[in-house]
Amino acid sequence: METTMPTTPTAKQMIMLCFTVSVMFVSITSFAQDKWLGFYESPADKILLQVEPKDKEGYFRGRLLYQDVIIPMKALTLLGVMVGEYQSNGADKQFTLTRTGDVWAFSIDNQDYSLKKVPNAEFPADATVATQVTKSRLPPPQQAATSNAAPVTATSTAASAEVIIPENFSTVIKDPGGTFTVNIPDGWQSKLQDDVYVLTKTGETTEIGIAAHHYSDRQQMLREGNGEEFEDIFNYITVTVQPYGTQHVRMTSSGKLKGRNVVIEALFLYSPHGGGAMVSATMYSKNLVPEHFRLVEQIAQTVVFEKPVEDNTWLNRVRGKQLLYLKTISGGSTKYYYNLYSNGRYDYVYTYTYNSNSFYGSDNDRDQGTWRIVNRGNKAVLILNGNKKGMQEIVLEQRPASNELTGNGERLFVKAIE
Repeated sequence: METTMPTTPTAKQMIMLCFTVSVMFVSITSFAQDKWLGFYESPADKILLQVEPKDKEGYFRGRLLYQDVIIPMKALTLLGVMVGEYQSNGADKQFTLTRTGDVWAFSIDNQDYSLKKVPNAEFPADATVATQVTKSRLPPPQQAATSNAAPVTATSTAASAEVIIPENFSTVIKDPGGTFTVNIPDGWQSKLQDDVYVLTKTGETTEIGIAAHHYSDRQQMLREGNGEEFEDIFNYITVTVQPYGTQHVRMTSSGKLKGRNVVIEALFLYSPHGGGAMVSATMYSKNLVPEHFRLVEQIAQTVVFEKPVEDNTWLNRVRGKQLLYLKTISGGSTKYYYNLYSNGRYDYVYTYTYNSNSFYGSDNDRDQGTWRIVNRGNKAVLILNGNKKGMQEIVLEQRPASNELTGNGERLFVKAIE
């Protein structure tokens, strides 16, 4: 039976992955050193990698059996991936090591291998031993470490020929929702896809994504989860988050996605008006260089948030009212409502009941918080900032009946608060 492999994920899917994991599970820790130490092998491919503790400069050291030669290597962890360096016939070469479920993805000489981590292993006694590494293209460990500083203003030229940090960010684009503007680097083309800007460049496999987000609680992102992992037959993603500057969040998602080794670096910037902007870089292991994240930082530096304009027409219509949703189908009944009080507070109550023959079931939920209505892109948007659910947005539209409106496509009745 023929098995069809999934297609390569789009930049939109990558960005939505960042959104999903940021709401559900986040972590403030990355791989500890001892998680990298040990032996990784593929006997069938005659590959054996030994990772030893860091030296005084901060690099991991070890040995690599590859093509029947035992080669000294040095490595560091970069964006959640181990990047190693060795010499072959006088030339500096690199490999990457990324965990993908129970195996480790190992990329070397443009080839991908699956390695198993084992408690111990022996290098063959008759294998040729290469000379020590004498040159290095790896950045200093302190430069490769995760940044905790605010974006810098200086531009730079990348060490890799693939990525050149542009000097000019002359093109300004605006979030379709009207919440921010951002400058994009010269030489990159932007395309709007479902309210997400995707930036691409000829010769570059990395894609940059820019989109609005609606997460109001930075601390929630930093609290929830602890190195959470998402796994199914094709995907294995490990997520880490940490503070970026004093107001924002940096998220790294690494592992295997749709059959490919991937790292997604994203900055979540928080607006003083609620929500914010996300700038991300989607990179595959063979295209993994620190300049990609530096480019994300520089784009993020140009973001300017705009204060939403309040929509007084809709504000007067729903202030002090209840927005009620009712639906009954096949024995099940759904009811929820928002009480929008005049003081800017709201209550949310949800109930679901099912009664068919001898079976009865029910579910309920509650929340409360603050509300406001703004005009965004000529649309009225009800913004709810709940104590439990965080920030939500409901796009409001007129309906023929004066006591009804549409909220995110659903019919809501407008009535007095009970």
